[in-house]
Amino acid sequence: MKNVGIRIVLEEELEKKFRKVAMEKYGYKKGALSKFANEIIRKYLEEEGSVSEKTLSFRNFLGVLKLKESSVEYVKRIRKEAEKRLEKMGL
Repeated sequence: MKNVGIRIVLEEELEKKFRKVAMEKYGYKKGALSKFANEIIRKYLEEEGSVSEKTLSFRNFLGVLKLKESSVEYVKRIRKEAEKRLEKMGL
């Protein structure tokens, strides 16, 4: 099966827990996070079915993802944070 990349952003505490469990299960080596992500996504889809099967509306889908801000708001927030970091570094 062909592998493809996807970028996601997690809450800090969730990211720490995800890494910890992945490393405990697959060791501290390259690919551990990907293996664990594949495993838990596959398991979720097998148990819950696909989004299309549930015919979720866009708002319900956002609720499933627990997004607290739109993508535009997210980009604005990240840019402000990056500007602050650069300012602290004197750049």
